[in-house]
Amino acid sequence: MRARSIGDRATPLKVICSGKAMLVPSLVCQHAGAQRVARIIPIREAAALIDVNQCRGNTGEAYAGLSEVKAFARAIVHRFALHRTVREEDMSASPSHPGHRAIRIIIPPMGLAGMLEVPAQAEATVVFAHGSGSSRHSTRNRQVAEALRQAGLATLLFDLLTEDEAADRRKIFDIGLLAQRLGAAVDDLADHAETRGLPIGLFGASTGAAAALVTAATHQAAIGAVVSRGGRPDLAGEEALRKVTAPTLLIVGGDDRQVLSLNEWARTRMTCHVELAIVPGATHLFEEAHALEQVARLAADWFRGCLVEDIGHVR
Repeated sequence: MRARSIGDRATPLKVICSGKAMLVPSLVCQHAGAQRVARIIPIREAAALIDVNQCRGNTGEAYAGLSEVKAFARAIVHRFALHRTVREEDMSASPSHPGHRAIRIIIPPMGLAGMLEVPAQAEATVVFAHGSGSSRHSTRNRQVAEALRQAGLATLLFDLLTEDEAADRRKIFDIGLLAQRLGAAVDDLADHAETRGLPIGLFGASTGAAAALVTAATHQAAIGAVVSRGGRPDLAGEEALRKVTAPTLLIVGGDDRQVLSLNEWARTRMTCHVELAIVPGATHLFEEAHALEQVARLAADWFRGCLVEDIGHVR
């Protein structure tokens, strides 16, 4: 269901379905960034375009519920490679963002939404893993990401879970699942010309830090640095912590005593180069004045030192 190019124009696409499956077009458009519909495909024909053997029951029953409709929409997006760049916003006209590009992407296989932002002459890419109860819209992660872009680093913020999964507390704390999603995002960077070949770092907050460390353990060749903000590295488990080879910076608030203790424990289990940075007077969310600015500076220095400048003492 990809719109075909005719000269400089794109053939629009239209999908008409019945019953609850009428949600499919809007969900596909949401994932794919489509602006107009132009092709009519009955629901049974559309379902035939994917492997219906993977769906339970027949096509009339498989998408009877809302969650199944959403899954069907994601399957369509993934089947037709609409998970790649779905919209590009060239911000070069903005004096404050010369050459900056913001690219909205959909990451397979679950159709997770993300925003890839690439400053001019980016030298590395940092993928963010948000914490429990958060999303790619996290104001704290966005503030840190802005500082990283000012330091010449591309950033990718994306949702680790689908909307339905985010409502399931078990999924929120399923570190293995979160790490799989983060790994898929890392792999997907190779599909984008703007980030292909650039060194990759991971920035994790809260439970996202555990997912980042597990991903670093399973993607040793791909990950060049890790930064944790108020993270729970203990949730990664001792086995994963021992396998991490990327230099790791653990940033903790000085008044976040329980998390500080857990980070100290995790540091003793890691065999790679690891440092613990304490922000005096800061609590878990770094809401105090200038606390998050300190986090951003520490992260930018760490990523540039490990990914760009290749400073020996942190390798």
